[in-house]
Amino acid sequence: MHPTFPPAKFQSFSEISDPDLIKPRVKKLRSLMQSKKLDAWLTPHSDVHRSESLPKNQRRLAHITGFTGSAGTAIIGTNNAALFVDGRYTMQAPLQTDTGIFEILEIPNEKPGAWAKNNLKPKAQIGFDPWLHTIAEIRSFNLQLKNHGVLLATENLIEKIWDDRPPPPFKNIELLEVGRAGVAAKEKILAIQNHLEDKNADALILNMPESICWLLNIRGRDVPNTPVVLAFAIVHKTKKPELFVDLKKLSPEQSQLLSAIVTLRTMEEFSVSLEKLAKDKARIWVDPTTCPDAIYKLLSEKGATIFEAPDPVVATKAIKNPTEVAGM
Repeated sequence: MHPTFPPAKFQSFSEISDPDLIKPRVKKLRSLMQSKKLDAWLTPHSDVHRSESLPKNQRRLAHITGFTGSAGTAIIGTNNAALFVDGRYTMQAPLQTDTGIFEILEIPNEKPGAWAKNNLKPKAQIGFDPWLHTIAEIRSFNLQLKNHGVLLATENLIEKIWDDRPPPPFKNIELLEVGRAGVAAKEKILAIQNHLEDKNADALILNMPESICWLLNIRGRDVPNTPVVLAFAIVHKTKKPELFVDLKKLSPEQSQLLSAIVTLRTMEEFSVSLEKLAKDKARIWVDPTTCPDAIYKLLSEKGATIFEAPDPVVATKAIKNPTEVAGM
């Protein structure tokens, strides 16, 4: 007797994306682009923290295209548009977006900057949000564009037309004891400060939640699938790091405990601290593959010296301590 199996179940995207919503949204975006004298708008999947799994209020690419994959980029011109996805999503993307508006192109064979060069008019004005693109991404796009157009940093236009945008995530923060982390946060901070000393850098900018949470032994539930807190951090060579986070996520007891190892600040104070570093002519360590272009521009234009190198936390946390190994 042959075994029987239930019918195969295939993934469906109809419940989470409606291509019929895309046309009116793109129309609103193009109207706003025209008022800003922009010939195109560039938008990535990523948020400022380079997250793959995004909280609902950060899903800008999904809002304007309908595409809900974990990686992608779109360019919306006044009369044409393209959605760039990798090989995982060449079947999903056409089901979720309006293919009468968006041409679906597969990366790395097709590149956004090259598409812009070939499909936009000469000297096209291309708007982008500098907080959502890294230093390296903007350099790469400009190389592909080959002076055919100009990238213009501006406010985020998709947010302007997103009428029912959800609020930011609000989940409590968890502090890990040494028994769970294996190494105290103070020791981890000292190790990174030693890297700063070796490279003659005054401070390190962190926007990746994975690095920040590992360094400070904190966890959260701000994004799906990954137990991280959305935050920024500045690790100083000779004083306590600054942690920029929604302080309402911390209990009074947690705030007191964290204050022993970091200076707690609101998210809104991040730019203020960056400006102070720049005015002090500090030498600042940034990772060009993860650091937003906006941070680079702010620091360099205000007088800081930029040192570009990989985030040292990434390599440091890759070497697992016995407690971490036991927890695998």
